[in-house]
Amino acid sequence: MERLFLTGKWIDLSILLSFLCPITIIDIKERTVPDELTFMGLIIFFTKAVFHNTVPVLILPVRSMVGFMFVFMLFLLKKGGIGLGDAKLCALLSLVLGFDGFMIVLFTASCTGIAYMLLMLGLKRKPLNRSIPFAPFLSIGGITAYIMQDTFRNLLDRIPFW
Repeated sequence: MERLFLTGKWIDLSILLSFLCPITIIDIKERTVPDELTFMGLIIFFTKAVFHNTVPVLILPVRSMVGFMFVFMLFLLKKGGIGLGDAKLCALLSLVLGFDGFMIVLFTASCTGIAYMLLMLGLKRKPLNRSIPFAPFLSIGGITAYIMQDTFRNLLDRIPFW
């Protein structure tokens, strides 16, 4: 984590946070993820990747589509369970973090979402039939993945079959 701030990646993290924070607040208050924020984030990070030549240009749309399609399939299968705004947010996160980072996002978002739901059920504050906004959990997953991605990669490299 110390290397994050020494390498200048904190600028990218700051840009990512400038999208994730308002998306989280808006999703909690209004139960919607604004397209303007996700599309602007996609444009900024796509342009940054093209000019810095960090990833081949043809891979970038594939990265975004992986994140989008994963959640879009859930949207189609479980109508009303997850929204298209979440799918667009996943497109942004998978563009920024790549496939392995996006898997960290999904794992972290699922775990924190389940923990939140169990806590609310335990406190008898949230009925089972009421929806919860998922963008805050995706945002937590995105921040976690961005900061810890190298650590997770090193751990996976130690697994013999991975």
